[in-house]
Amino acid sequence: MVGKRHGEDAVQQRHAVLRGAHQVEIAFVPKAALRSTDVRIRVAYSGICGSDLHAIDDPSGLDVTLEAFAGPIITLGHEFSGVIEEVGTNVRSVRVGSRVACVPRLACTMCRNCRRGHPVRCTDRIRLPHGCWAETITVNEAFAYAIPDGITLRTAALAEPTACSLRAIDLAAADSGSSALVIGGGPMGLLLTGLALRTGYARVLVSEPSQARRRIAGLLGAEVVDPTSEELARVVQDWSSGVGPDTVFEAVGSAATVEQAVELVCDGGTVVVVGVAPPGVRAAISPETIFAKELTIRGAWGIETTFERSIQWLQHIDFSPLLTHTFDLADISLALQTTRSGSSGKVMLKISPPIDE
Repeated sequence: MVGKRHGEDAVQQRHAVLRGAHQVEIAFVPKAALRSTDVRIRVAYSGICGSDLHAIDDPSGLDVTLEAFAGPIITLGHEFSGVIEEVGTNVRSVRVGSRVACVPRLACTMCRNCRRGHPVRCTDRIRLPHGCWAETITVNEAFAYAIPDGITLRTAALAEPTACSLRAIDLAAADSGSSALVIGGGPMGLLLTGLALRTGYARVLVSEPSQARRRIAGLLGAEVVDPTSEELARVVQDWSSGVGPDTVFEAVGSAATVEQAVELVCDGGTVVVVGVAPPGVRAAISPETIFAKELTIRGAWGIETTFERSIQWLQHIDFSPLLTHTFDLADISLALQTTRSGSSGKVMLKISPPIDE
């Protein structure tokens, strides 16, 4: 890649950009103008999410035209923390030097769903101007949430996926003392595990092929099973005394595991689908099973009502075992390769953390 070196031009900054399917590279992009209600955030850490991988594999799912790939403007990433380095004249909620985590989208407050009290289902969301795999990002102050001193910036970058997991916990609406099966011990499944064990579930069983991920689940307090070496249905029956778990969280994003979740959950139980499947995937679910077992099946995607609470939980749950790999932004290719390996915990990009962080 040919471009200016970092620091040669004050208005240029590094972005990890998407040029097309499977084409991610570092490019230099001008900083955005700062409006009166904007803050400019020096991005410290950013997580790599499964949905980022989906976008890289199939950019057609992005809200951009193919012509946009002619320029270095499709910056990826939506999970991040940072430090505010500049504020607009009318900013009131934060100040220069504030440590923040950012929500990637805001509810419009005006659409039918927002006015009925359902901001999670907003039909006209306000999104970040570009992704956070960049040295700075300039956003309206409403996107930024101050983080307490007791949370490191690296941990604070977990706020968005933690909020997604917390939404799933809320939708499950389980009674205290309930049991849960988490199918998939990737980063989302592991965040769900840590939250479930501290929000009323007495027992959590995590089904995960990767030994490394099963180890992390164990450190978070869960029991574990390797579905490649044991028959999951039999293990779950034994574990639940023949009843089945009260809740099954599907955190893989495949038809097979959604079907499995419906079969394994107890009568009257709840299945919460958290895994992100490609749009064309279809599951074969028996209507008779749903009817006879009186099941509740929910999808969990929103963060609008849980983001602030996720920051509070990060003060009280030690998710450090989950943070297994951290790469500089320049090593984005290796970071993506590690994420795709299926054996890592959460992979973080270290972009511009403060010296004392």
